Amino acid sequence: MTNNSRLREDCDFLIREYADPSSLAYKKLQLVDSHVTGGKNLLDFGTGLGELIELEKQKFDALYGVDSDGESLRICRTRFRNDKKIHIVQSTGTDLTSLFQSTRFDCITACDVLEHTELKDCVELLDTFYHLLNVDGIFVFWSRHLR
Repeated sequence: MTNNSRLREDCDFLIREYADPSSLAYKKLQLVDSHVTGGKNLLDFGTGLGELIELEKQKFDALYGVDSDGESLRICRTRFRNDKKIHIVQSTGTDLTSLFQSTRFDCITACDVLEHTELKDCVELLDTFYHLLNVDGIFVFWSRHLR
């Protein structure tokens, strides 16, 4: 099995998990969704395959999915290629302030991503999220554990 076919199988598995009401992935998305009320702009940091973007796209005028993984970005760009209000951006998080200089967000999400960062980087990301949020914006995250 090639790396590409293995990756495709992994992606297909995740998509099935997010669609299965008995799975933790589905329940997690529903929990996050219950806290996301809508607004003008959403930033989904660590967007992965774009499942949260898909779920929230009716609630926002513009949605930004950010990820560092090239294959996830390729899948998202293909998936949302015809939706002009969805923007998929490559970043590790260190350049978010410059990428979104004039954009503030009503909601920023970070699901299953903070646990993959070192504590110092996590603190810097949280500070960046704070500065990118509108005054009354919300930050929603999910993590099994933090380092």
